[in-house]
Amino acid sequence: MNLAVFTPYRHSEVTAAALRLADLGLSSAMSVSLAAPGRIERGVHPYWDKRVLTTKGSNPYLWAKGCEHIVWFDCQENMLEKIKLVTNKKTRHWCIPIWHSLDRRLAANLWLYPNRVCPSKHISNIVNKKVFDGEDMSTWCHWDSGLNAVSRSGVVKKGFVRIYVHMDSSTIDEVGSLVLASVRDSLDSFENSEFTLDCDKSWPKQTRALLKDMQLRYGARLSICYRSGLIRQSILLHEHDWALLPSPRVSSGIIASRALSCGTPVICFDIPPYNEMLTNGKNAMFIDCDLGLNWLGATVALPSAFRISHTMAVLFADEKILKKVQMADWNLAHSSVAFAKFWQTLWEVSLD
Repeated sequence: MNLAVFTPYRHSEVTAAALRLADLGLSSAMSVSLAAPGRIERGVHPYWDKRVLTTKGSNPYLWAKGCEHIVWFDCQENMLEKIKLVTNKKTRHWCIPIWHSLDRRLAANLWLYPNRVCPSKHISNIVNKKVFDGEDMSTWCHWDSGLNAVSRSGVVKKGFVRIYVHMDSSTIDEVGSLVLASVRDSLDSFENSEFTLDCDKSWPKQTRALLKDMQLRYGARLSICYRSGLIRQSILLHEHDWALLPSPRVSSGIIASRALSCGTPVICFDIPPYNEMLTNGKNAMFIDCDLGLNWLGATVALPSAFRISHTMAVLFADEKILKKVQMADWNLAHSSVAFAKFWQTLWEVSLD
């Protein structure tokens, strides 16, 4: 059985979700090819860095030839039509709508794909309502991490609470200043706090001076990483007590799944898919926020620096909260089995 995954290849949540699906294909004894439109960023994952194919060159469609299943994380109608010319008519196409990057034109392209799988129930309902006029034309599945789950007890570093902060591109662009203000407030207020900012891209020029000043001021209590890649990200998550995921809009939620598998509970906004995958007070702490809607009607967070700071202040002041969530059953094995069973059933491959 041959599987192809078509995805942007860069340091992003979308690429992480695509690679998780490609890894599942490999573990299901499928032959897997990976293709990316546009520029390819290196350092995402050592295995796939060497194998991802570009759609440029003399034979840009070779990756799809002979595939029984193609999963699309980028719904470009021109590419789909060209791929249909080199694949068998029985080839099944699966589209993963990344809802916050869908404009009206791309949303209309969802009609071109015979099968659609959304990364949350909320987004599936929205797509069915707004794109397909209320018809049940998409299904949904929560992403797991694909990592071996570990459990922990207590803090990683005695006397400190360490916070990993995932700064994806949209977070840096849209709420970067709010996140930095809340981090600075926590570092000033709590001497037992340490932060690592894991950034998927460079910061705007006007912010770099502030970051430099913060590093000089707080020294070893503030670390900043750039484009760390999925292997390094896992190591960082293991080295921290909490994972702050401050993005106001989320596509698959796979970073939260990765954090939990590393034994790291999550701090995030009360928005889908987080509030479908996580439980406040059990494996996560939800940040209070106002809510808005994008043009599709999907929920987005309208965050404030004060509310982010307040949530973290509660955690720094009471380490019993961390111990409480560490003792809870996060049910990760069930999530992993459900994800694998869902896709292996669609691909009609043997279930492990």
